[in-house]
This record gives sequence, structure tokens and C-alpha cells, in this order.
Amino acid sequence: MVKPSLKEKARRAPHKCGVYLWKDEGGRILYVGKALDLRKRLSDYFTGRLDPKTTLMVRRAHKIEWILTGNEDEALLLEDALVKNHQPRYNVRLRDDKRYPYLKLTLGEKYPRLMLTRRIIEDGSRYFGPYTDVGAVRRTMKLLSRLFGVRVCGKNPEKSSSCLNYHMGRCLAPCEHATKEEYDSAVSNAIDFLIKNPRKTISSLKKQMKAYSDKQMYERAQKLKSAIADVEALSVSQKVAFPNLEESDFIGYANLDNRANITVLKVRRGYVVATLHYSLTGVMRFKAQAAVKVFVKQYYVTEDVVPENIYVSHTPTDHEALTHLLSELKSRRVKIKKPVSGRKKKLVELARENSLHELENRKLSHTKPKPEILLRKLLGLPETPKRIEGYD
Repeated sequence: MVKPSLKEKARRAPHKCGVYLWKDEGGRILYVGKALDLRKRLSDYFTGRLDPKTTLMVRRAHKIEWILTGNEDEALLLEDALVKNHQPRYNVRLRDDKRYPYLKLTLGEKYPRLMLTRRIIEDGSRYFGPYTDVGAVRRTMKLLSRLFGVRVCGKNPEKSSSCLNYHMGRCLAPCEHATKEEYDSAVSNAIDFLIKNPRKTISSLKKQMKAYSDKQMYERAQKLKSAIADVEALSVSQKVAFPNLEESDFIGYANLDNRANITVLKVRRGYVVATLHYSLTGVMRFKAQAAVKVFVKQYYVTEDVVPENIYVSHTPTDHEALTHLLSELKSRRVKIKKPVSGRKKKLVELARENSLHELENRKLSHTKPKPEILLRKLLGLPETPKRIEGYD
């Protein structure tokens, strides 16, 4: 039964923008939400028709608190921070069990380095990706080292000397040889390569290769030829192209048998470069619009990850605030749209289909017996073997 004191507390809430928290008897946060008008939003919990899960949450609650903010953007950021910090049971959350790899350039350091990471933190670095596999990140790191000489080691350049990477032509060695200006220029070129069309890099490298060849500097020309081959190997080669979709993400939400998932089709330079799957947790994960909102907030956290266009299967709640927030992060206009026709709609439907397929695969993997259990049954063992040894 809903406690009368909560209704009275909701009536006393201010007509102001902010974040509200539902708490249980032990003081644990059950749910975090945001509102342009706190009193109006909280009153809706007691006057409107609620779905079963929200009704259960209100009945479990013993306390309502709120935090006032200056505007809707501040409320959105605070809501996201509180959800990440407290992981409330009734909020939708991205699961941590599947993190895709990113290429990180540590611009916060005096001499930035390249590294592989699966977590994005706001430390002044730039992040590129996500990639579908670790091997692609490592190949890109190797290529950037060969092309531009950006370091990959974890040493402090001001307290160490040049290593083998320098002698192999894979690092400018700011620790001993390259000046700060030379190294900064190399880092800038590496960033340009990562954010622009690789075809331009290939064209530029071919001109350099021809120039070296004309001067009979064949060893340098051969190195550039190998570098060109690496760039071409990393370039996307697909049969289906979308020439008018330069930088877009297509988000498809689906749920099946108590599970929920979001799939992202990433289109860059007219090609689908990645298909990524993300599991969702939280009691409210079956609310499509809320789930898409949470995903957008938690996934797009740096300017390099945010595309110019985000097409969604379900329009997220707080759509305008999200659009404004991402546009400020990207420093240019970002669009979040639910397409109603054409190939953009078909790509969103394809993302949803892939999302549903991912859930079906997970369902099959959970119902299929593990190999060691099958082996125990086959051999009639009293318990499942923990170790199998083989000798030749």
C-alpha cells in the first residue's frame, strides 16, 4: 500500500527543475528520475495509471528526495551520474559484461601515446572506436606507429632513453630524438588519419612513395608500400554501401523472455563498419523509450564517439535535452531521429532484427548444456570433472 506521507511529500515538491530519488526502508535508492517540474512529475505517480513494475516500486518506497538543478541539461547529467554511482534496481542500466575495445590517445600527457582500453573516462584523452575485436585495435596501433611514429610504450619519455621501437622505425622517440613540436605534429597527423577518410591518406602515401622512388630511395619507398598495404587492409570492404550516410548510428531495441538488448549499426563513410550488441539490466529495461534514453546517455560520452546522426527504433524520453547535450559535446549539431520511411527506416529495422537475433542466441546458449556436463553424463561420472589431462 502506498504510504500517505509520500503523497503529502509529493504535494510539497517545488515547481522547479531537478532530480528525484525514491528510497526504500533501508535508505537504498530504488529509482532516480528527472523532471522539469518536480511537483507535477511526482504527483503523476499518485494520480495517473502506472504499469505493474512502477506500482511495485512506489509501494516499496518509504521516502522521496529531490535535488534542484539550474536547468534540464544539469538535471540530465546529475540523473546519469546518480544512476551510474548507485545502480538503482528500477533504473535501466547497461551491463558491464561486454565492453568493446577502443583506441585511446592520451592527450592529457605531455607526449601522448596510443593504447588499447575498454573503458572511457574523462581524462582529456581522445577515444576512437569501438572496434569489433581487439586485433583490429592492435593493427591500427601498429599502423599509426609505423606511419607517424606515435609511441605505444608506457615509459615516461622524460626519464628514459630510446627503445627498440625507435630503431625499428616505429617511434619518433620523444624521449631522446624528436622535439616536442615534431612529436605534436605526428600526433596531429595520427588524429587526422583516424577521423578522416583513409583514401586520402593512401593517396598522399602513394605520392610520397613515387617521390622516393624517383629519387632512387628504394628502401623508404618499400616501407611506404608496406604501409599503404596496411591502410588498405584496414579499410572497409563491403558489398553494400550507403554513400549518403557519412556518419550515422542506427539503434535497435528489442526484448525477449525477461532479457533486453540494444544493437548499434555504425555507418562511417558510407559503409556499415560495425554491429555492436549491449545487454540492459534493471526492472524498467522493458520500457523501450526509457531504455534508449539510458543507452544514449551512457554510450555517447566523448565527442569522438558521437556521430552526427543517431537513428532510433524508439524515440527516447527527454529527446530534446539529449539532443542538446550531445550537440554541445560534439560542438556541432547532432540529430536523434526515428525515421519513418526509406532506407534509414530499413537500417533501424535491421538493427532491431539483429538485436532480437542476439537475444535468441543468448537464450539458446543458456539452455544448451555445458560440454563438461555432457561429458560427465556420457562417462557416468559421479560429479563434473574440473580438470582433464592428456598424455602422449
